[in-house]
Amino acid sequence: MDWQNLIPTIVGGLLALVGGFIQQNRANKTAEKIRKESEKKAQELRVEQETKQKEEQIRQDKIKIIKDITGNKMALTDASIDKNTKTIFNSALNLIPVIFQDNKEIIAKHIELYEQITTPGVSGDETFYDLIVLLYKDVDFVPPTREQYIKTFII
Repeated sequence: MDWQNLIPTIVGGLLALVGGFIQQNRANKTAEKIRKESEKKAQELRVEQETKQKEEQIRQDKIKIIKDITGNKMALTDASIDKNTKTIFNSALNLIPVIFQDNKEIIAKHIELYEQITTPGVSGDETFYDLIVLLYKDVDFVPPTREQYIKTFII
């Protein structure tokens, strides 16, 4: 056995072994980094999807309020309207501060309308229509003209 050949062989084997460990360590760190980035992106995507779902649900709630107010507006004009119609109409009006809380202009108009309709002898017709226009615009609907809106079918 030649010691001159054995020492370089042992050193070379040890260096290869150490190099393998270093390479494996780097591969593990890279894989961990990719896994963390992937998890972070997946979490961001989930949060974005949840946010969009919440926004869409709020939009649908807003549209329902508009439908309930518009579909039952005869509660304003006809005292003989059934109690259910009045309940739906009033419920929709009462939900405005909750569902449209992000729109300060609507909230202000809602307060103004309440003050007008609870004050004897004061008509809230114009303010009511202004509120309707703001509600329509909030959900990107084209608001009806005042003449269109006051036309109410009671058959």
